[in-house]
Amino acid sequence: MKWILRYLRGSTTKALCFGGSNTILHGYVDSDMECDIGNTRTTTRYVFTVGGTTISYISKLQKVVSLSAPEVEYVIVTEGNKNMIWLQRFMEELGKKKKNNKLYSDI
Repeated sequence: MKWILRYLRGSTTKALCFGGSNTILHGYVDSDMECDIGNTRTTTRYVFTVGGTTISYISKLQKVVSLSAPEVEYVIVTEGNKNMIWLQRFMEELGKKKKNNKLYSDI
């Protein structure tokens, strides 16, 4: 906790600025079905950008074991949608509410 407070105290002069009309939230989701031997879970990856700048990224093993490729894609798109909803609400709190946000997948 002390480290976090020191970091925040040292970064009070820094801020992310999103100006203009290019504040549309774009999300990209993908999964990697190539697994290690003995590991049946796939890797989930998604990235969210605003104005071409990455604001959120994750790459992790899925929490569930999927039995088919469509199920893998369903799980990742669901996780991506949950994160996008959270980011949309956060952007709304910042006064940057947009209705034409997009989530892309390779389905």
